[in-house]
Amino acid sequence: MFVHGLVGSAHLNASALPELKSDNTFAVAVGGGIDIGLSRNFAWRVAADYYNTNYQTTNNNVNEIANSNGRISTGPVLRF
Repeated sequence: MFVHGLVGSAHLNASALPELKSDNTFAVAVGGGIDIGLSRNFAWRVAADYYNTNYQTTNNNVNEIANSNGRISTGPVLRF
């Protein structure tokens, strides 16, 4: 089992999303997961992450998409 966290800054260029202005902002990412051991050198990982930024928008739908999101990932782990 593991957890991780990051704190830093995020940059957005207005050409990426026209509803947003170019901006630098505070960003936070947290997550964790588990490695399920299948053998000495092989495991399967399941992990989840969540991030949040504070970009200024004029459209609430874009605000929700641009400022908070998450992901779930899974895949093989080779141990050396």
